[in-house]
Amino acid sequence: MKQENFLSNKTQYIANIPVSILRVDNSYQKPLDNNHVKKIVKNFDPVGVGQIHVSKRPDNTFWVFDGQHRLAVYRTLGIEKIKGIVYEGLTIVEESKGYDFYNTIKKQSPLDKEKALITALDKDALIRKEVVESQGLEIDYQRTNTVDKIQAVGAIKKIYDKGGRNDLKEVLHILSRSFGNHKKYYQAMIMLGLHRFITEHRDEFDKKWLINRLKKFGVKELLTEQNTFRRAFNCNANEAIKFAVVKFYNHGKRKGKLQ
Repeated sequence: MKQENFLSNKTQYIANIPVSILRVDNSYQKPLDNNHVKKIVKNFDPVGVGQIHVSKRPDNTFWVFDGQHRLAVYRTLGIEKIKGIVYEGLTIVEESKGYDFYNTIKKQSPLDKEKALITALDKDALIRKEVVESQGLEIDYQRTNTVDKIQAVGAIKKIYDKGGRNDLKEVLHILSRSFGNHKKYYQAMIMLGLHRFITEHRDEFDKKWLINRLKKFGVKELLTEQNTFRRAFNCNANEAIKFAVVKFYNHGKRKGKLQ
């Protein structure tokens, strides 16, 4: 998304804004990192802070969509005003897109990125959400760390980007029917390794048989075999999971074993 295309038709101006009137919308932004704020405070350079980006909403409230850590620094130091670019006429969805734009320049976790894309009504992010929920699962957008919500969004996106909604649905279907919905069953290497198995043996394996085998051996044994294959073949975790799945699939099968 190009900044000039996104903001060119919006009224904007630079202002020294009282920090007391500024708010942050946590519906699309990642949580404030207090350790990061402390580091900035310790090495504070008013010249290097730059401008924050603020949306003036129709109710005359002011919402920071880029710069919440700098705002926190100013509040910590007791500085009453901060320089910012104020945009008028942005919807909350457009604020989220602005947040996503500026934070693609900075380091941002896949989960934070996905949360912002959902708020921005990104088509692919919404499809990923729908597929996950169709299997009785949830993505932990709010970082609640509850045991039944998935945080390995990077893996979900990789599977979706490579194989589309059908591959993502099949990976999640197999794991949920084999193990359940605890987040430990949806570690990145497990999902990506199973996806490699599916793509390499797409027309060769019996899904019901595979689910039965995974149920029998369980995740603990899957991870143990993954370590064994990593050492034996000097491969990465995803590839080792694939080898382990093949081994489990072939166990007890008289015909139609996989190579």
